Amino acid sequence: MEAKEFVTAVITAMTDGERPYVDAAISVASSDPCIRQIIVCVSEDNHWIGNPEGVELLLLPLLPVGAVRNRAVERARYPWVAFCDGDDFWLPDKTSVQLRAAESGASIIGACHYLIDEDGVTRANGFAKIIPMPSSWLIRRSLMLEIPFNESITQGDDVEWWGRAKHCHRARCPERLIKYRVREVSLSRATFTKKRKLFFVKLAQKPLLGLPIYFLTWLRWLSLWGKRSYS
Repeated sequence: MEAKEFVTAVITAMTDGERPYVDAAISVASSDPCIRQIIVCVSEDNHWIGNPEGVELLLLPLLPVGAVRNRAVERARYPWVAFCDGDDFWLPDKTSVQLRAAESGASIIGACHYLIDEDGVTRANGFAKIIPMPSSWLIRRSLMLEIPFNESITQGDDVEWWGRAKHCHRARCPERLIKYRVREVSLSRATFTKKRKLFFVKLAQKPLLGLPIYFLTWLRWLSLWGKRSYS
């Protein structure tokens, strides 16, 4: 594998809410042969992360998530960066699938996702009509250095960034390569998209509704992305 295909994984776990889940995110990233550096961002007063093998801890004050990701990108050593929130986790081969998509010349590649509940049970298929979520991004480090996240934004920094990066060659893998954990208590709980995700997950947890919700959201995903190579 050539060095141009190597990836730095940036996992953010700045609050205690990620504590039960971050090990799964680290484990998947550690098993990915394309990932040669794993940076886990935690608060400077963190007392539970320990010293995971093969992981670089980046201790930071509590900052907006965009600022946290910017600091990690500055430390990254490889041409590609993959972001992951500490309560989400990737499916195997995520970055290799996206690197194949990058052969089209794209500088940022997103992916589709599943919605899981707090216990990790897959409940629905995500849509991501406007932008793919940052936990699915594979992006050139040089692009992130050129266009960093706006550090003054506490919510919606990914949407704002996406608008500023309209000139970039962007691609989306139709494959669902990430499991996005929907929690009632999270930093993004007040956003419309988070409320919509929470609605579908809570509905799917009701008796007799799980399979219908999964099937209906699968049909919606299929109509949007299932027949496309990239978008």
